[in-house]
Amino acid sequence: MAGISYLYTIKQGNETAYLREQLRQTKVSFSHALREKEAVLLKKEAVLLKKDAVLLEKDNQIKTLVEDKHKLEEENLKMEQELLYLRRKMFGKMSERFIPNNPDQLCLQFGAQEQLKEETPDIKPVLEEIARETALRRNRQKVQNRRPVRMALPEGLRRVERIIV
Repeated sequence: MAGISYLYTIKQGNETAYLREQLRQTKVSFSHALREKEAVLLKKEAVLLKKDAVLLEKDNQIKTLVEDKHKLEEENLKMEQELLYLRRKMFGKMSERFIPNNPDQLCLQFGAQEQLKEETPDIKPVLEEIARETALRRNRQKVQNRRPVRMALPEGLRRVERIIV
């Protein structure tokens, strides 16, 4: 029986060695497959990171565009309200039109000429000269206006008077 157990042990040892070799080969093939899968996974993670960055950038763009849209809508609403107000002021039911003072518009200052005469006596002769020239121009225009518009009929033209009853 000792011989059988020895043979049995040798047979078991060969099977064990065979199984160990298969286990080692399986382990190597699994480790190669694992490395390949990890490499693929790393590539996919890199692609996902790039896509996440693009999405984040697009989200920021959308936020700024939405903010700009809201600002423009507010500005548009303000301008529409201002337009309605100005239309009511200019064309609404009122006894008079309202026209606001324009700082670029020159205004007449009544009484400023008398005040100027009082403040600067050396300008008095110049102002009197201007007044005389203005009066002369007005007189000339009056004289020109008195002249007939048409020319007189020639003296040699025969005149006939007819009385119609």
